[in-house]
Order: sequence, then C-alpha cells, then structure tokens
Amino acid sequence: MGIPVLDWLRLRRSGPATVKRLRRECADRLAAFDIPADGDIHRFCAQVAARLGRDIDLIPMALRSTDPTGVWLSTRAGDYIVYESQTSTPHQEHIIAHELGHLLCGHIGDNLDGTALDLLFPDIDPTVLLARQNYSAVEEREAEVMAGVILAHLARARRTTRTAPEDIARVHRSLGQVYSTPE
Repeated sequence: MGIPVLDWLRLRRSGPATVKRLRRECADRLAAFDIPADGDIHRFCAQVAARLGRDIDLIPMALRSTDPTGVWLSTRAGDYIVYESQTSTPHQEHIIAHELGHLLCGHIGDNLDGTALDLLFPDIDPTVLLARQNYSAVEEREAEVMAGVILAHLARARRTTRTAPEDIARVHRSLGQVYSTPE
C-alpha cells in the first residue's frame, strides 16, 4: 500500500528524533528474527513464519490499478500477503516488506468488504478471512519504516554474500602474483 507522500513528509518534519526512534523500535523488533544469508525476502518470510508458528503465504497477483499494490490477510490457519505481480522485483520486495511490517508491528485493521475479498480470492468464503486494511497514518508510517529496516538488512546480507567470494578471489589473484614462484 505504501505511505502517502504527505504523511511521510509530516513524519520527516516531526523531527529526526521521531524517525530515529521509530527506526530503532523497528530494528529492535526485527532483531528477534534471523536474516537469511542470501537476503532473500521469501526465505525471510519463511523464517518469520517458523518463528511465529504460523504459515505466511506470499501470493503474487495481477491487480487492477485501482487496487492496493499489496494486502495482508490473516486467517485462523495462517497469514497471506498478496502483492502486485506486474511490477519490478524491488517493488515487489518493498510491497511484501511493507505488508510484513504490518504483521510484525501487530497492526489490526478493519475488515475488507466481501466484494474486495471475492475479487482477490473468488474460491474462499469472505467471512472466513480476517482482513487487515484501512490502517491509521501512524500504522502506515510504522509499517513503511519497518519495510525500510527489513529491506536494509536484506540488502546488507546480499552485499555480504555477493562480495565476499569476489573479494577473496581478488586477494588470491593478487597474492598469487606476489608469491608465485618463477618457472
């Protein structure tokens, strides 16, 4: 769903201490979970699901331009994160991280109406789903900051995973030139 630009600007204007505090709180929440070494958001969701003892299913779906780009639905059996399939991978990861942010922050929104659920899940009885949407501006900010913290940790893991072998190979090549014996 994303945070409206004006709300984000208001948060920024509320002072760096507020943003810093919110980032710290989100980082503290995230510390309870392992970040996968390869920085894969799907693996991260699986780890969160295992830690929470609930399934988290990620569902890519081609959504209409009038639909939200992502939604988190919760049932008694597990959680579902529906995200726009017709967008870039980084945008998909951001949508997933944002919706996961709502879950990790314990947000509870109003129920989606039956029509919206019918469109998203035509084979599921809408009364079975406990939908999470219509969050307050504060909850949207918190989910957006949590998404940023999640994505930063995943990106850091990816950089470490990718650069370590490349750096090691470069060092080996350099040392090989210095310490090689002439034939």
